[in-house]
Amino acid sequence: MSKFLFADDFRKLNFQNPTPIQEAFFRKVKPGVNLIGVSKTGTGKTLAYLLPVINYLDVDLPEIQVLIIVPTNELVFQINSMLNTINDKLKVRLIYGGINKEREKQKILNNAPNIIISTPKQLALLLEDHQINLAKLKFVIFDEADMLFDLDFLSTIDEIMPKIKNCTHLLLSATITQAMKPFLKEYFKAYEMVDVTEKTTLKIKYHLIKYQCDNKDKEFFSLLNKIKPFLALIFVSKKETQSILYHKMQAGGFQVLNYNSALKSKLRLKLIKQIQNHEFQYIIVTDLIARGIDLVCDVVINYDLPNNHEYFFHRSGRTGRMNNSGDVYVFANAIDQKKINNYQKKGIEFIGVQKEKKVDPLLIKATKNIRKPKKVTPGYKKKNKAKIKKNYKELKKNEYTPWVSHKK
Repeated sequence: MSKFLFADDFRKLNFQNPTPIQEAFFRKVKPGVNLIGVSKTGTGKTLAYLLPVINYLDVDLPEIQVLIIVPTNELVFQINSMLNTINDKLKVRLIYGGINKEREKQKILNNAPNIIISTPKQLALLLEDHQINLAKLKFVIFDEADMLFDLDFLSTIDEIMPKIKNCTHLLLSATITQAMKPFLKEYFKAYEMVDVTEKTTLKIKYHLIKYQCDNKDKEFFSLLNKIKPFLALIFVSKKETQSILYHKMQAGGFQVLNYNSALKSKLRLKLIKQIQNHEFQYIIVTDLIARGIDLVCDVVINYDLPNNHEYFFHRSGRTGRMNNSGDVYVFANAIDQKKINNYQKKGIEFIGVQKEKKVDPLLIKATKNIRKPKKVTPGYKKKNKAKIKKNYKELKKNEYTPWVSHKK
């Protein structure tokens, strides 16, 4: 097996060979070089920056050297878990919703960590009175950036950025959205773009299940009785639907968890550990868990389709991660057809759905040119077909006029 940068640390996490985004970042991450990494969901973007960044830290220096900004508490916990596995000597402080900010601030002031991992709103509260010293900061990292730059977070990030100076900026995302572009222009200045989207193919099969309004649950439970997943994530778009479906599945005897943002942070952390320990076979979730959480999940079920177009791809990315394979099931009715069409335009091929045949306009024209004879004789279809083919070739030949240069 070939040796690569950070191979030993990489294999501590039970991974064998780096993905394209990891390979690129392992070589390119260094102080003074702002980087933007774009890669599909499920390709290991977090590890792509963690391994090279911690290589530049001075563990014995009691100063904050890295800020990692993520959109959800779950990602805060997950990144901390990865760091503990790689290097348990690192001093890491977690800032997330539900903790006592004043107590955490005092701990940081008394004994500064090497790394702070935080959600945007909690970080803004931590930094608001300028007591936290960021003079030795080497890296600021925006992970799952396309979610960070949703409208809810934009103003908060604008509050944070003036307090972060003279350090290297890293940003990782599945896409570069329009909302991100003004931010990149203002704060990243010069940067290198690493886009490996086309180099990565996820091993995911997409299945479309069409239903009538009154038989959705019949189709849903029929599917559950056919598949035997290791872990299935069932996505719904409303909390009300989540609760109703949870009780129906419980009544049906399914090993199911109802995971949502109303749960307290400590309970969510406990449940994530239970999920990772394979204590549940089915988990009903909203888009809270559609981003960044690294679970060994072989099936994703879209009980409802998301309102945000991009979230369909983030949901799908919960399976087929790190070269594994997975299945995505989509429940859709006539109202959802426009969304299905959009996914197909983005390259999603649903099993059991015929591709729309593209008709050559020249063939239509040739067919119109050669009319059916008024008096038919035996074999006329074959003769007409030959005439159409001949006319088509002539049209094809004359389709483009020679390019004429106007240069003297």
